[in-house]
Amino acid sequence: PAVQRLDGDPGVAPAGLRLLVGGERPGVLDLRTGRLTGLPGLPAGRGGSAELRRAGSTTVVLVDHPADADSLRAYLLADGARAVDLGPVRDALPLRDGSVLTVRCRTGATGCVLDSRSATGAELWQRPVPRAARLLRETLLGVVLWVYDGAAGGGQVLVEDPRTGQPTRRLGRTYTVLTADERRVAYQPPGCESDCAIAVTALADGSRRTLDVAPGRAGSAAFSPDGRWLAVGFAGLEEWDPSRTRDRDGYVAVADLGTGRWQRVPGLTTSAQNTPIPVWSGADRLVLVAGEGGRNRFATWTVGAPRLTVLRAELEGTYLFPGMAGVLV
Repeated sequence: PAVQRLDGDPGVAPAGLRLLVGGERPGVLDLRTGRLTGLPGLPAGRGGSAELRRAGSTTVVLVDHPADADSLRAYLLADGARAVDLGPVRDALPLRDGSVLTVRCRTGATGCVLDSRSATGAELWQRPVPRAARLLRETLLGVVLWVYDGAAGGGQVLVEDPRTGQPTRRLGRTYTVLTADERRVAYQPPGCESDCAIAVTALADGSRRTLDVAPGRAGSAAFSPDGRWLAVGFAGLEEWDPSRTRDRDGYVAVADLGTGRWQRVPGLTTSAQNTPIPVWSGADRLVLVAGEGGRNRFATWTVGAPRLTVLRAELEGTYLFPGMAGVLV
């Protein structure tokens, strides 16, 4: 059976290192003191679990929508301001200029709507789209998104102009996009769930590099700020999982995107169905989130170091999944 471990040298986080966390208690966690500061203006007793996205000084909080199993409820927060309720959405993405893109699909209606909202929630523009899209990242080349089109192989990863819908690049087909940054997107081959290679595709020209297979189920990922590394969190496996690896523990591995070589983060594993979350806090330093049963522990690791630094900060009473943690800068 998969087992959680966090084995390293005890230490404290650098002053000012803060983590934006979601789950049942969204807020900003000071990793040095362990203090959690809630996000202003979110309604009390809203229920559900929050996913967080941030661009510039704007944060979007996506909360499970109790009235519609297919929708989320979006709240827009500019730094220092109270939350603006954007209503039910399928997805929402904050942009660097303080606005936000949302995808809305009405029950029984054909197609969906992509719209742009200001920091106050006012509608700036909208256009119809044939299907719900997963909004992944704003870049200088356009917005990276995943669109399920009903064909074999899941959906397409695209870069497009959000206002016109004109695609500037078609990057590949997949069911699972792991992460995207300003330059690349990482995803798994269509139909592969365990023991998959990972494709890393450049947004500018569509060139692709395929990383060697790493055993297990990839569930979270992040590119380093300098573009050298890709950190991937692999979920702990149930005993019946079809993965060929006999090691059931979840883990984090870092791929050197120049050589394609993987190295595992030492001293960190997770139990079945728990995925460790890697978050970059520098060019070669990771913050690692390991959770089980609503108890979350944190560590830092510099690429190539023989041991982790296990932080004193803990967060109880919330489940953190991929997309629910990011370093504030």
